[in-house]
Amino acid sequence: MPLPPARSARDGSSRRSSPEGSMTPAITPELRERAGKDRPIIFSAAERNRLCNADRVIKLPDAEIGHRYICGETIAELARHFRVSNPTIAKALSRLGIARRAPKPRPGRFSGSNNPAWTGGRRQRADGYWLVWTPEGERLEHRVAVEKDLGRRLADDEIVHHRDGDKSNNDPSNLQVMCQREHARHHAPEMHAARYGHGR
Repeated sequence: MPLPPARSARDGSSRRSSPEGSMTPAITPELRERAGKDRPIIFSAAERNRLCNADRVIKLPDAEIGHRYICGETIAELARHFRVSNPTIAKALSRLGIARRAPKPRPGRFSGSNNPAWTGGRRQRADGYWLVWTPEGERLEHRVAVEKDLGRRLADDEIVHHRDGDKSNNDPSNLQVMCQREHARHHAPEMHAARYGHGR
């Protein structure tokens, strides 16, 4: 049984099938053989859409997309380059088995100097440490100063020690990188004295 002609959403009139833009898939020999010679071919909605839109499927160079993504380009950048949507690029990466990276941090509209309450990007916490504004958000000033001096990112288990005990003195000459064990051992005597008192 042939499919009924599709109705127009605008005026409710019926559209007759035409060689170009027909809503009914072409009956290929393979489809006729599958259905049988004398049996009508009935398409599901999903199958009809797949067959009608087969010529509209965008063929993407998956290998190139995967290579460019691994080299650092984002899904949004690749989507703009190939003029497709973000989910289309994500599906190409999924076909290649490439895990997606965490999204790049995007500062808010009123973040940083765009905020009316901007005071220069530096403030002191209640515990005495200074915070500075970076493209990643607020970070401890002494860690940023050490990373700039060393030319590398500090590991999560690396502690920055203030030599003179002044948390607000973040001059590189006053900062020393330690592991957590060394830092705890260095402060153990004063922590013991603060808890139990001197001379005990």
